[in-house]
Parts: sequence; structure tokens; C-alpha cells
Amino acid sequence: VAPAGAAGRVRLVEALGLLAHLLPELLLGQGVTQSPPHLLDVYEHNLAVLAAVEELLPTIDLEYPSFDLARSPGSYLWTENGVLAPWRERMAEHLAVEVSHEQPRWLLLKLAALLHDVGKPATRTVGDDGRIHFYRHETVGAEMVRAILRRLRMPQKSVVWVGRIVANHLRPLQLSHRLPATRRAVYRYFRVTRNSGPDVALLSIADQRGKVFAQDRAPVGAVAQQLLAAYFDEYETFVAVQPLLSGREIIALTGIEPGPRIGELIERLKEAQARGHVRERESAIRYLRDLTRS
Repeated sequence: VAPAGAAGRVRLVEALGLLAHLLPELLLGQGVTQSPPHLLDVYEHNLAVLAAVEELLPTIDLEYPSFDLARSPGSYLWTENGVLAPWRERMAEHLAVEVSHEQPRWLLLKLAALLHDVGKPATRTVGDDGRIHFYRHETVGAEMVRAILRRLRMPQKSVVWVGRIVANHLRPLQLSHRLPATRRAVYRYFRVTRNSGPDVALLSIADQRGKVFAQDRAPVGAVAQQLLAAYFDEYETFVAVQPLLSGREIIALTGIEPGPRIGELIERLKEAQARGHVRERESAIRYLRDLTRS
């Protein structure tokens, strides 16, 4: 999937009869229909999202011109008036980081795009209203993706990275149902996505572009804007939050024995800091005292 035109190359591998040996799970999506706004089956949608990710990637110093920002159909997001423009350079740097040897984040994002809905065939149901559902397909898909990548002898760090992206690819869409996302929601998003949060946001945009029927894609774009701002502009507030009190200090303050409860209190404190409810050590002490009294 590294070279430009990856979706077309996957089709070529399929035509040669090799895809059934390399990625048989991907072929299970052929003929698996979906409800609107989808028109494509699961297999074609996976390929469409892979192509959309290629369009959305910002300028990166690669050997082929597909990532030339000026030529990309998705360039409107990154140019001067685009919703993602303020983070263009930092996003390029982020995606260029290698997760494993010679496996940068942009490459693993493309792989995640190709496999992001691989869990749908196994989770397809039809409701009483005739609508098709794929409950928990992201969780099932992430398990499948990890198994696939291990079978392909991918490094463990890459397996974990791609699996995390697939497992969380619906989160930006879910956040878009109530805009703007709350500070707590943003914090919890990065608590599970960690440093792959920006990649998940890009995949969500591509996922919307991979749906054939016209629809309002602005909400997901707005969420992506909010998430990239949190990651690149307020990293220590939302992603790498340092608790104002250590575990030992919390033990001394509350008298609670060392154990899982202390970890829970640290997590509650970090979330309160991200929400802006706790800003300094004194307020952290008051917060924990109130929390342990209730």
C-alpha cells in the first residue's frame, strides 16, 4: 500500500488471484451491502477510503508525487482557508515518524484505511426497519487486523498502532453528533487513541469521503479541527497530562492503601485537570478530598 494509487494496486493483486492468499479477510467484504449513506459494498468502501486517505495526506517528502499538496483533491483541507491548515506542517512531521523500522505513520494509516471495516461482514445484521447494522464492527475488526498483521510478520509496535486506529475509527464521527466536543470528551478520546489520535481523525474524514451519497461532512471536519488543535497546541493538557499530585501524595492525603483505587483517583484528577476544573496543587488537594468523602 505504500506507492501512490494503492487502491488500484490492490485491485490488480485481486485480479491476479493473489489477494485471496494475502488478505482473504478483505475479500469477505465483497457483496456485503450497507445502508445509506453507503452505496458501495464493504470491500469497495475499504478501497475508496484508502484512496481518500491518499488524497488527504499533506505534503511529505516521498519519492512519488501523489503527496504533492497542490495536486491532491483533498488539498482544500490543508491550504490557507482549509479547516486543517494551521497544523499542516506539524501533521506532516507527525505522519513521517516511524512506528517501526521503515514503517512510518502515514504508511500504517493507509494500511488501517484498507482494513478499517474488515470486521463488518462478521457483524452484519438487519433490523426490523430494514436498515443494516454492524454493531461493534470496529472492535471485531481491530482483533482481526491484529491477527492479520501478525500473520504477515509485521512488527508488534505496528500491529498495536494499526489495531488502535481501527478500534477507534468511529470516535470522531460519534463526537460530531454534539459540537463542539466537550473538554472531557476530547481528553477521553486521546486517553484511548494516544499518539494515534490525529491519524484516527484523518481516517474519519476519509471514511466520510468514502461514502458515495452526498452528505454534510462538515461536522467530522469540525471535530478533526478540534482534535488536531488539542493534540498539537495543548498536548500536555489533553494527551500527556501530568497529575498535580503523585500516587504517594494521594496515599498520604487520603489514607487509602496502595492499589487500583489510587490509579483510579489519579485518572479522575487528570481528567479534572483537562476539563479545567483543577488548575493548581491546592485545588487538586481539595478535589481529591471531596472525591474520597463522597
